[in-house]
Formats: sequence, C-alpha cells, structure tokens
Amino acid sequence: MKKAYFALLTLTVLTACRKSAIQPIALEPEVSKTAVWTIAPVADYTVPYYNNASAEIKLAVAKQLQNPYREEIIWDTIFQRRPLAQFMQLNPYVLTKTFSNLKDSKENITVGYSISYITGPLNAQQFSAYGAVAEKGNSTHRVAVNL
Repeated sequence: MKKAYFALLTLTVLTACRKSAIQPIALEPEVSKTAVWTIAPVADYTVPYYNNASAEIKLAVAKQLQNPYREEIIWDTIFQRRPLAQFMQLNPYVLTKTFSNLKDSKENITVGYSISYITGPLNAQQFSAYGAVAEKGNSTHRVAVNL
C-alpha cells in the first residue's frame, strides 16, 4: 500500500511539475510610411484679377485610432496666409515627411491638406482633401496640392 501510495504521489508530483514549453511572442515588424506633398499653382496668380486674393495651406498627418471615426494628429504644418501671387514662387514645392516605427496592422495613417481662400473682403472659401495611406508594409503616399 505504501509503495502504491508513494508511486501515485511521485507520478502526481512529476506531472504537476511538468512545464509546458514557452511559446515566443511574435513581434510585429515595424514599418515606415512616407507622405509627399507637391504644392503647385494651377493658374497665373500675378494677373490683376487676383490682387486681393490670398490663401493659407495646412498639411497634416493623422494616425487612425481603434475607433474608425477618430484620428490623432501626429504631424502638421501651416503655410501662413499670403497673396496667391507669392505661391507662384513655390512652383512646384515638394515636402516629404517620413514616419517610422509604426505597427503595420494597427497604425494606419491619413495624409491630407486643406486650403483656405480669401478672394475679397467678404468672400472666403475652404477646400479640403484627404487620402488614406492604407497600404501594408513600407509605403509612400503622394498628395498633389493644387492652388
């Protein structure tokens, strides 16, 4: 009886102490996403018709959060309001911004811009455009900002 009890106790202890193999945690590779804005005027703003016209350009990159209707701005810049004729000097102006260390399946970014026009004392207009960077892996998203 003692031998059977000892054998059962030994078997219980050995199976209880048996450890399962620890599975390594699969780390998701980090990727880089690049946003490229090309700012170019589409008209000749030096003609007298545009003397009182001005514009302000805002460029932004936002990270999409878990809630698909929310975003967090991770980078932005503003070209301060100036006469449209001054934008002719930017023809074409290219701005590149790269974002590293993004998790490919969780951190999609949105690249966009907005332009505010004032064409006279009481005439203001707003124009916005966005383009999602949803490609997997390292990617580049190009946005044309046409004034």
